[in-house]
Amino acid sequence: MKNQIYWIIGRYIVTEFFVIFLLSWSGFSGTQLVEAGILAAIIVACFMVIPQLLWMRHKARKAAKQKA
Repeated sequence: MKNQIYWIIGRYIVTEFFVIFLLSWSGFSGTQLVEAGILAAIIVACFMVIPQLLWMRHKARKAAKQKA
């Protein structure tokens, strides 16, 4: 389970670097880039990381119930 969490966090970091690269390539700079990067981080966390972590917790609880 720990490896899955590291994998999710790693993908999140890579995705964020890619988003920042795309934002800077499309003309954002300085404060705009920082603000857009923070907004992108929140959006990516809400739609990519949090659902995966909740699903992992659900699977772990389901497995614990089946064991008991």
